[in-house]
Amino acid sequence: NSVEVRARVSGYLDSVDFKDGQMVKKGDLLFTIDKRTFKNALDQAQATLTQAKSNLAYAKANLERGQSLVKENTITQQIFEQRVQAARNAQASLNSAEAEVRQAKLNLEFTELRAPIDGRIGARQVSPGNLVTGGTSGNTTLLATIVSTDPIYFEFTFDEASYLRYKRMGTANDDIASQRDSVPVTLKLMDEKTFDHDGRMDFVNNVIDKGTGTILGRAVFKNPHDLFT
Repeated sequence: NSVEVRARVSGYLDSVDFKDGQMVKKGDLLFTIDKRTFKNALDQAQATLTQAKSNLAYAKANLERGQSLVKENTITQQIFEQRVQAARNAQASLNSAEAEVRQAKLNLEFTELRAPIDGRIGARQVSPGNLVTGGTSGNTTLLATIVSTDPIYFEFTFDEASYLRYKRMGTANDDIASQRDSVPVTLKLMDEKTFDHDGRMDFVNNVIDKGTGTILGRAVFKNPHDLFT
């Protein structure tokens, strides 16, 4: 598995919290973007929320008074309906303010970029002090890449005859796919004489390449000592 580390918010990079090439665990802090702007936005959103709560409390109290007044014909039905509408608007404003606070908290949280998977991280692509472009568009700044190492995928191609033998390794029941996935695969590295590394089939492509007559397969190997790259 390979993941490109990109920010969800834009800002100046405050710190890089790893060493190039080190192993990282899921959740480890990798980069920190300057938090001050996002803290200010959260404070403002919380202040707006406080005001919205106050407005709603006033509107509800005014509506409750109006319910008794309209029964006594002290106020008109139109004025009472205006109070009902004011209470609804105050509730809607409160809901909007709560959503803004949630978003502001998320943006503040996004200033800390953490590893989404276990693996080895490559070299940083941006140094502290640079402006990082975040978001969900294609113009975001690539900060680093993490590649999982244990287990690791091994992709290879095999010919049509080998593919047919593989297809016939299952039995005529509904569990053929899982049986094929358990097919053992062995490999050796270029400086080794024997096939001493054991893995299991994980995936076979759905198309045979017309040009080469081969199909892509994939096996999974344990890699506790980081031998495979």
